[in-house]
Formats: sequence, C-alpha cells, structure tokens
Amino acid sequence: MRRFWMLTACVVGCAGNAETPVTPPPVVVAVASVTIAESSVPTLVVGSTTQLTATARDAQNAALPGRPIIWSTASEQIATVSATGLVTAIAPGSTQIRATSGGQLAERLVTIRSQPWSLTGALATGRALHTLTLLANGSVLAVGGQVVGPPFSSIRTCELYDPTTGTWRAVGSLATGRSNHIAVRLPSGKVLVTGGYSSETGTRLASAELYDPVTESWSATGGMTEARDIPSAAILADGRVLIVGGSGSGSNLHALSSAELYDPASGTWSPVMPMAVPRSGHTATTLSNGKVVVVGGATGTYAAPTLHATSEVFDPVTGTWTTSGSVTIARGFHRAVALPNARLFITGGSDFVSTVFPSSDLYDASAGGWTAGAALTAARISHSATVLPNGKVLIAGGGPGPLASTEAFEPATGRWESAGSMRVPRSNHAAALLLNGKVLVAGGQGVGAPTTAELHDPG
Repeated sequence: MRRFWMLTACVVGCAGNAETPVTPPPVVVAVASVTIAESSVPTLVVGSTTQLTATARDAQNAALPGRPIIWSTASEQIATVSATGLVTAIAPGSTQIRATSGGQLAERLVTIRSQPWSLTGALATGRALHTLTLLANGSVLAVGGQVVGPPFSSIRTCELYDPTTGTWRAVGSLATGRSNHIAVRLPSGKVLVTGGYSSETGTRLASAELYDPVTESWSATGGMTEARDIPSAAILADGRVLIVGGSGSGSNLHALSSAELYDPASGTWSPVMPMAVPRSGHTATTLSNGKVVVVGGATGTYAAPTLHATSEVFDPVTGTWTTSGSVTIARGFHRAVALPNARLFITGGSDFVSTVFPSSDLYDASAGGWTAGAALTAARISHSATVLPNGKVLIAGGGPGPLASTEAFEPATGRWESAGSMRVPRSNHAAALLLNGKVLVAGGQGVGAPTTAELHDPG
C-alpha cells in the first residue's frame, strides 16, 4: 500500500507539471532615444506655462508607450517643470528642459521673457466701442465710443495720446456722439469718421466728419448714401475709402449688402456694386494686391441670425465683387488682419447668440481659398488684432469675460505663443500700433478698463 501510494503521488505530480505551460520571461526592448514634441509656445512670458510631451523610442524609432519619463530643468530659477512636463516660466532667460527615460536624454531650450504689458496714461473719459487711429506724427486719436454702464450714452469727446509723454489730452468733440463707427486715416493725414450709432438721436448714422491734425479740429464732410451701424471699411491704394454692409436704418440687425466709396478730393460718397449677401458684424480688409476681402457677418435678427461663412472680393479697378470660398466656421464679430503676399488672417468671433469661437482661418489670394489655422488658446470675441513689426499678429483681450490674456501668432510656423497678460481685462477696446513698434490698447469693457490704457512691448 505504501509503494502504491507513492507511485500514485508521483503520477499525479508529474501529470500536473506537464499540463502547466511555462511562460517565458518578457522581452524588454531597450530605449534607444527620447524625443520631445515641438512646443506650440517656443517663447514664454514670466508667469505663463506650456505643456511639453516626450516619447521613448526603440532603435527603429518606434514609440514605446508606457515607458516612464523623468522631467527636469537646468535652472529652476528660470523655469520649473512638473512630473507631467508642464513648464512654468519663472524669470527672464533661457534654460534646458530635460526628459529622461531608460538612460536616454532629450533636451528642449525654453526662452523666458519679461512681462511685456505696462500701464500708461489714463483716458480722461472712460469709453468702449470707440476707435484709435495712428496719426502721421506718431500721436494716437481716440474718437467717440460709448459710456460703459447706464445710460450707455454715446460720446462726443476725443483725446490725443502722446507716446513721448504717455499722456492724453482733449482735442475737440464730434458734432454727434457715436459708437460702433469707423475711423480711417486718409493720405492727407486727416481722419475720416463715419457711421455708427448715436444715443443722442437714437438712430444709426450716415453722417461723416473729418479731423484735421494740424488745427486739431473737426469739420463736416459728405454723408454716406445710407446710415450704417457696425460697418466695415478699407482704404484703397488710390486713397478712396470703401465702406460695406453694416446694420441699416431701423431696428434689429437689418444687415445691408450695399457698398459705397468716399472720395477725399470731393468729400462725397458714391454707391458701388453691392455684395452678394447682406452682412453685419463682418470684416473688410485691403490686401497687398489692392483688392478688398469681406468675410463673415450675419443677416436675419439678433435672436435668430443667419451666419455667413462666405467671403467676397472687391476689385477697385473693375468695381465688381467675386465670391472667394468660405471659412471653416460661419462667424461674426471676428477680427481680420492683412498679411504679406496678399494673405488674410481672421480670428475668433461668435454665432451672435451664445457661442464664441477659438478658431482661425487663413486666406491666400494666389490660391483663391481658405485653410484652417491653429486655434487660439482662448475663444474670443470683440478682441483686438494687430500686426507687429516682426510679422507676428498680436491678439489681445476680448470676451467672454472680459479677458486679460494675450497671444501672438507666428505666420511662418503657424503657431501661437503667449504674449503675456494685460494689466486690466478688457473687451470692445481699441488698439493701435505705434511708430516705435509698441502697441497701445485703451478703454473697453471690464472692471477698470474704460479709462485705462496700456502698452505692449514686443521686445
């Protein structure tokens, strides 16, 4: 019995071993390199952040997911980095951010610059929905606007900013207070102001006025053929001014398709061929080829608007319009700036009701169409957009909010980078590029915004 029992135990034990599969040890693929993805923010402003992403790779450059990445910085006095690769700018300078995995190292140089925004002299009158126009002598003219808060009165007063002293002073008043108007500097140096809305009359305006920087006075000039609130305007190569669309006489949106030209020589307006569709809340921009691109806007009512994604091009030589493709998202109250080589860049905007967009689009006249650009870091409406001397596009403030954040678009790379934060959050403000390359931003809606002004130094 004892021998039988031992044999049985052996048979059972041996059979069990035969049925259990032997698992070979896992093959560990060595890390051959580490790569850090291109940062969308190559230059940081003190206090801002950017997220870096690193990947461990094998000898065939294939990604090795799940491999731990250890982050470090060469100088915590300049920038810190979290365990997940979030870089925080501490002080001006440059430092290497390092990612290590499996004994392999990758580095990315991060440059930190000082806060570029600083307050300058305050406006005497708080205002929003006004205009800022750079004069030939380097001064900046602030015109009209609206009081921020009840009773939201239209403003007649105007002020002149002196960049050398950083101060404002009064320079006469408009005949009619107005907001949502347009202001264009003519080749003569005078400033044409027209359109908009006036609480004094409770109507949209067709009247126009001229500011003479020599006498620092205002005078009447010919009025438009029809009243326009929130119109868009562009100066042509021959000095004439094209004004298009806007909200006409009456109530609600009442978008217009009409367009007209102002002749500075005669001080009169003449109708031109209308656009294909009525638009309000659109933009009109003169490109380097001399043509004007109009894009976006809406028709219908404020409660139920019909948004336009289409664009149209006005040829001053023939006086005609042609359609030229559509942006990726129909929008209004966006911003548009001209880029070199007959290109156009638009940012932000809204659906007129509740949605604000972070998207951007690029128009290339040579291709005759639009392509989607990189999204803004924040959705914006009623912001400012300014082309800097270095070719970048500075986007500042806007709603909803209002916002203090600013960002700069680099057309060469198609990327955005932080441009710091304004000292005061603001929307429906105005901006002007100064002769020294700095950007003046003034007024707007937001706590402390209506009377304050600040300067952005691109560095």
